[in-house]
Amino acid sequence: MAVLFILCLFLLPPALCQIDTSPYSQLLSSISSTEQALQTARRAQDVQGIIDLTNQLLGLRENEASPQMLFLKEYGSVLLSLEEADYLVLQIPVSLGSEGMLSVKGQVESLKADIFNIESIYNAGSYASALEQLRLIESELAYMPASISSAAEQAVDSLRKTLETTSTVTPSALSMLDTAKENFGESKLAYGRAAASLLKFDKDIAIADIALADFAFGRERAEDAFTLVSKAVSNETESFDSIKYILVLVPLILIFGLLAYFYFLFKKSVFKCSLSRTTLKAGIPDKIERRLDFVNNSKSSAFVKVTDFPPIELHPSGFSYDPENIDAHDLTWSMNLEPGQRVSIKYELTSDILEAGKKILFPSATLLITHSEDSTQKKLVEKTFEITVA
Repeated sequence: MAVLFILCLFLLPPALCQIDTSPYSQLLSSISSTEQALQTARRAQDVQGIIDLTNQLLGLRENEASPQMLFLKEYGSVLLSLEEADYLVLQIPVSLGSEGMLSVKGQVESLKADIFNIESIYNAGSYASALEQLRLIESELAYMPASISSAAEQAVDSLRKTLETTSTVTPSALSMLDTAKENFGESKLAYGRAAASLLKFDKDIAIADIALADFAFGRERAEDAFTLVSKAVSNETESFDSIKYILVLVPLILIFGLLAYFYFLFKKSVFKCSLSRTTLKAGIPDKIERRLDFVNNSKSSAFVKVTDFPPIELHPSGFSYDPENIDAHDLTWSMNLEPGQRVSIKYELTSDILEAGKKILFPSATLLITHSEDSTQKKLVEKTFEITVA
């Protein structure tokens, strides 16, 4: 059952998925059929068949452990959670109001943006780097539905406490909110169990019986809770009107606080990337310059790690700062910056002989900075460039 589920999982990826995960499902199918053939050969005492099939199985297992296959396995699994989170946030405006849950929706949109950048890295052929970037956010991705249920549970609790202070609130409305809170709590636990199962990334565990059942139960409880909140609010229109300013102002205060917080973090470190031009000449090797600029604007020293992912059609050379790794399509620099210190990394990119009309995607560069003053860590992602051959 578990193997069948994994095959279905990668043959039918989530709607948000932009990468074809079928190579991993095909690999699993090949491993399964080879194992069955090996058992048959053993029963028949076919010595040569056993040797050939064992070697074939070893090769398949080695491929299964490659960065590309590991990425497809983990990518296909955790995106189930992002798909579920995307569904849940669509239910929020109907029940608790979009203003009160903007921060949660913002987290989902941020994860979508991270996934888009990771997909660009994967599509550029940097499978190990794509896997590394995915593993930085996969835990947050897997637990996102549980986080949404937890936020909704707290929002319902705050709504109930506010309604209790009004003279017109009815016991039935409070009872519905109590039940909604319980349902959100059960939904949170179910989604948490599902995330723990998915993060094991083990095709031998009964994911079909655990993760999918928990996803279904979590969604059922969340939907019931959203409905109860909507009924409670609609039945208490007069009471709700008296507190509508609180329900609007509190989320706005939180949003402005978050904006100020992220502005403060961003101001401590600036990261910009550029290309000398975004066109290449067709029919001849052509050169462009890549530039990465960053500065530590904080009052303390900071450790930075910069990663850039040149496309496979472009070959880097002439570095102003030598990268730590000389993989031509996965460049990394690490260094300590004093307060106010600015660094500009420049290097040349020489193109292959390309045909006119070709489009080349230059994936986003990333900067991970850790400030010694308060140990805060911030990941900055620059924009993706599209290069046209003309």
